[in-house]
Amino acid sequence: MASDSKRTTATYVLAAALALLAGALIYFAVSLKQVVNALPPVVEGLQDVSGEIPPILERVDVILETTLPQIMTEVAGIREQVAGIQAELPKVLEEVGAIREGTVPAVLAEVENIRASIPPILERVAAIQEQIPAILAEVEAVRGEVPGIVEQVEGIQTQIPAILAEVAAVRIAIPDYIEDASALTEEMKAAGREAAEGAAQGFFTGILKAPVNMVSGLGSNMLGGVEITDEMRVAFQDGIARLLADPDEGDVVSWSEGKSGVNGELEITRLRGREGKRTVRIESRSSRGSRTFDPVQLEATEQSDGTWDTKRR
Repeated sequence: MASDSKRTTATYVLAAALALLAGALIYFAVSLKQVVNALPPVVEGLQDVSGEIPPILERVDVILETTLPQIMTEVAGIREQVAGIQAELPKVLEEVGAIREGTVPAVLAEVENIRASIPPILERVAAIQEQIPAILAEVEAVRGEVPGIVEQVEGIQTQIPAILAEVAAVRIAIPDYIEDASALTEEMKAAGREAAEGAAQGFFTGILKAPVNMVSGLGSNMLGGVEITDEMRVAFQDGIARLLADPDEGDVVSWSEGKSGVNGELEITRLRGREGKRTVRIESRSSRGSRTFDPVQLEATEQSDGTWDTKRR
């Protein structure tokens, strides 16, 4: 009985298994049919792709034959440039290090100095800003005075014709003044000759109209016996007048007389006293060509009327 039941169970299991196998075969057949139905589009796509492969291969051949060698050549040049840059890199790093160690600290120090100088500048600007109102007030005051100045200028402009007329009159009178001056010069020369003849020990006289009185106590021995002419007197007196116009110790003036060839220098060797009562010592040095005469010492005393009394010491 037991063996019959087992056999019956095995029969049922086998039947069930066969039924499942049959179902699986049916599902496989259906799936296979779907795959077969889907193959034609795929095959067509593969044919299209296979048709595009030859042009792509041609392009690849062109790239391999032409473009790739150019790229390799360009890469070689780039490699050479990179090698050059790498060779220069130590120098660049060295220069950067030098800038970092030398220039940057100096720049930072200069920036610090500028930063330190900014507060005083700001203070000055503030002070100037404080003065601006006063300046504006002054400008406003000046602006108020401008009309009066313009009126004065207009008044002066009205006087210009009279001034021009006066200048024209003076220009007309100048020739007469020149004739009078020439006559006065001749009279002065005559007066100098008379003074030279009348003063046995005198040397130079006040021929020029200068604040210097007659230089007394000098003889012709000053120039080693050379005859003293009126022209020499005039030149010497002019030098004395120029020297004493604004005397200062150490001042030197030169004088010369072309006709006789005599040249001289006058030097203040000592200055004493205050203005109005000054005493000046003068050393007179003269020469003629290569010959130098002995120096002569003079003393000039300032008078109350502003003139100088000059004599030999």
